[in-house]
Parts: sequence; structure tokens; C-alpha cells
Amino acid sequence: MPFGMGMIEPVGLTLFVDDWARTTRKWSALLGADATVRDFTDDGRKRARFASRSFVTFDLVEAGLDVAIGDAQLTLLSPDLDVSVAAVRKAGAKVGVDTSGGSARIPAAAASGVEVVLTKNRPRAVGQPIMPLPYVLDISVDDIEAATPIWDALMGIEGTSTSIETDSARQFQMRHYVCAGEAHAVGLMQIPRGLHIKRDSLGSSHRWIMDRHGEGVLCVGFLLKDNLDRHIEAIPPSYRDLLLFEEPRSYQMGRNNLTHAADTGGFSVVVAQHYEGWSGDPREARANPAK
Repeated sequence: MPFGMGMIEPVGLTLFVDDWARTTRKWSALLGADATVRDFTDDGRKRARFASRSFVTFDLVEAGLDVAIGDAQLTLLSPDLDVSVAAVRKAGAKVGVDTSGGSARIPAAAASGVEVVLTKNRPRAVGQPIMPLPYVLDISVDDIEAATPIWDALMGIEGTSTSIETDSARQFQMRHYVCAGEAHAVGLMQIPRGLHIKRDSLGSSHRWIMDRHGEGVLCVGFLLKDNLDRHIEAIPPSYRDLLLFEEPRSYQMGRNNLTHAADTGGFSVVVAQHYEGWSGDPREARANPAK
């Protein structure tokens, strides 16, 4: 069901990945679905496009010399593009506006390493949606407080400082923005400097990304409505070995398993299932709930 609690709806996500063909096979196996379309971008890059119930277009595109592994583009549907553009400019970011196409572009340098396109036009869906729901997009940042003003402006709401218990390894300081549409949230993720991190955690991918790329997309979380264990069992063994845990780990809202970003093209893949009764609203897991 639509989450529908925010003002802005994420409708497109493009991830520029390492080793495109192999990475596409890995993501397909982990999600239990093939790309709906395989074609080329306007600049000739190979693209695998998945259909989903949240991101209308979800693309894995080959990186190259001028587009780095770990680069990403997020498209946000705004109910009032002029208001969104004004808010982003007030937050101090430069915005390029396409008056003919009804969109605006915010450079990655201004938005935590993620190029953001604000649009008033919903992309056209192609194909049958994959079953796992892309429910959260988390972004590695160096300083949440510094990143907050631009993301408040982009998402049209104040973010929620999320409880550390929502991280199975309890490593991250987090801030999440509820979304309109099917996706639950867009999140900012930060780890204190000097914290000891083992490879079998999302924190390891965060550090790997920050060391090699700087700020940018950390992971895409996919939500299984039914049985997470059954979904994992159906993954071919050679691809199941990409998952870091022998079995899903518990956290405040449910259970999850995940890959290391180095193994899946520069981004972590998280597969999760929420406990029955959990609404998905990150505001129910805020760090300092009102008394």
C-alpha cells in the first residue's frame, strides 16, 4: 500500500556500477527478478532497467572514465516544482532549471554525492514490477548536520533522527525522510570516526564507499512482504554467498541480510522483512521520541 506520508515521491533511481554485466546478474539473482529492459542510455552506456512499485524506473548503468563507480542520480516527483526549487536555492544550492521539460537538476556536490532531479512529470512504468519493494534509499554522509538543510529542502519536510536500534549493528547516526508513494524513506547515514567496524555490517560498506568515492548512495533496501527466509533460499547458492550473514539479523523493525558494496557494484543490497504490525514509518523509531 502507498506509504504516502511525505510530500516528495522518489520515482527514479540510477546507480552507476562496476562490472555492469556481472553486477546486473548479481542484483537480478538477489532480487529474484530480471531487468525488464536492457538497452543503452543517451550517451551509449549499457543499462538494465527494473520495474518496481516505488521507484518507477530503477536502473543499473555502467560506469566509466567520466562517470565513476558509485555515482547515482535520484529523481524526485514534486507536487510544486517552483516551491521545491525555491527551497533548495534558499538552502544554498545551485539549481539548473529546464523550463521546457518541467524539471530541475541539483548537482551531486550539493546533495551528498547524489545528483538529484526534481520533476513534475512522472516517468512511464515499463513491465511488471519486481516483488521485493525498494523501500529505503540510504546515503553515506560525512556530516549529517551539514547535509540536513539541503535534504530538508529537497524532501519538503524535516527529517527524523532515527534510533540506533534500527541498525542491526548499532553503528550509525541516521536521519530519515518519509516519502510520498510506495517507498518508505530516504536516509542519511553517518558513522563516528574511529569506530571499529568489521566487514559483516553495513558500516563496512559505508567506510569502503567513503574511502573510495566520498559521500553518495550507500544501499538500497528491498522489503519482502512474505517470507524473507524463503526468498533467500531461492537465491542460487553462488549468489546467496554474497550475503554477509548466515541467516538474517534482527533489528528494531524486523530482520535483514545484506551484501558488501564492494561485491555488488559499489552499492550494498539489503533484503529485509518487517515484523508484523510495523507500519514502516521511521518517525516511530525516532532517536528521542516525545514523552
